[in-house]
Amino acid sequence: MTGQPPNGGVPPGVAFAAPQPQRTDEELGTVSPPPPPYAPPAHYQPIPLPSPAPVSSMFVPPPPPPPPPAAAPVAAATPQPQAAVNYQDLPGSSLAEVEAPSIRRIGYLFAEKHTVLHFIPDRWLQMDCPGREPMYRPYMFPTNLTVGELMRQLGVPAAEYGHQYGITEVHEMGEGRFTAGQTILRDSEHANKTLAQIGWDECRGTCRRPVWIMPYSTA
Repeated sequence: MTGQPPNGGVPPGVAFAAPQPQRTDEELGTVSPPPPPYAPPAHYQPIPLPSPAPVSSMFVPPPPPPPPPAAAPVAAATPQPQAAVNYQDLPGSSLAEVEAPSIRRIGYLFAEKHTVLHFIPDRWLQMDCPGREPMYRPYMFPTNLTVGELMRQLGVPAAEYGHQYGITEVHEMGEGRFTAGQTILRDSEHANKTLAQIGWDECRGTCRRPVWIMPYSTA
């Protein structure tokens, strides 16, 4: 004996029942009634909501961008006439003055050293209209040719009626601009010098800047 009541104090006629699992309405064949509808309490007062604002006052489209500024009128460029030069009329442009022998095939021996001269026939082209594309033609001349003979072949006349004629070397300044350099008259002492002696040698246009020349006249 432990001093405790038998069966934990439970009468002998009472049996323990095992807990039964809870069955669903589908297993019992019954349907639970729906929950009662929600009813607001008696003291409930609805809060009035403001009426929606019209769409036009809710969204204001941004103003259109200002028009672009009008472009400044571009003045039409005044056409500048180009000097019509027939390079075939230059005295040194052909061998017409040379009496060819009665030989069907004949060769020609060139000088050992040459230089390239850019000849601008219009002497006012770059002085009065800077920025224009110059009309010129490059010629190859032997460096042992005299300046006087060069001018004769380019059609530069000798002095007459008190006027002097010659050639002026011009230097490139960029963008079609030139500046005047040395001027050699056809009847001057410098006309007896060769092209190499005045600095127009075979290096011009290669390792040194090219030579640009134009006619000069006091007329």
